[in-house]
Amino acid sequence: MVGRSLCEHFHAANVPFAGVAHDELDISREKDLEVLVEKYKPTVIFNAAAMTRVDQCETEQDRTMEINAHAPGRIAAICHRRGIQMVHLSTDYVFDGKKRSPYNEEDRPAPLSVYARSKADGERLVLSAMPDALVVRVAWVFRAGGKTFFSKMHSLIFKQDRIEAANDKVGNCTYAPDLATALVAMARRRVAGLIHFTNEGELSWYDFAEEFLETARRVGLHPACKKVAPISSSSIKFTAPRPAYTALDKSRYKRLTGNSIRHWRETLFDFIREKGEI
Repeated sequence: MVGRSLCEHFHAANVPFAGVAHDELDISREKDLEVLVEKYKPTVIFNAAAMTRVDQCETEQDRTMEINAHAPGRIAAICHRRGIQMVHLSTDYVFDGKKRSPYNEEDRPAPLSVYARSKADGERLVLSAMPDALVVRVAWVFRAGGKTFFSKMHSLIFKQDRIEAANDKVGNCTYAPDLATALVAMARRRVAGLIHFTNEGELSWYDFAEEFLETARRVGLHPACKKVAPISSSSIKFTAPRPAYTALDKSRYKRLTGNSIRHWRETLFDFIREKGEI
């Protein structure tokens, strides 16, 4: 989702870019990385590749650590040697969720799952290899076509008269096209180190589902769904533990870029329009 959004952003801005998909590059293969860097000679590399299926990561620990931690560290080392700027994505899940106010960049990570540990290690390895790299923590990334709760909800409200969504885990969501714009803005300003970016506003999955349903009605669509029912996340059979609260403080991003951030509710019209219904 993020890679596609970056490609769309650069295409619209007429900026030369190479969007490298999985079939062209396995980021765990260092020689392949070197070959592609030599081929494209980039001035900046955005690493949007990751294993993000949190439960799957519990059963594929070695692969998860390789893709989310060791490979980004090697990319950072290549960038450092060649003078290439690097932008790497991390996650709100590096925190344990025990704090009850938004996490800032100085808060210590306390990962609960294999996925979370791999991303925390990725942050450390990237910044160790390249202290002036940019590591951006994001949360609950979504856009049309992604395999996420948000895309699933988009489908279900037009198919089912009742849907259920957890209301006891709170954080932020990140609309991928907004994230792409923010990543480019930070890269142009040579922002370095850890920084947080999500859309504004805290929410649960239940909050998103309810607001999305109302937005669909407001724009003249006719969802089948009549009711969104709140449920506890404990009733969902997750393999990996999830933090209960992971809202991120975006003050540093706004201070360093001078840019405002849209509230997540403001992104829903664009999310619906992406699907071609309006």
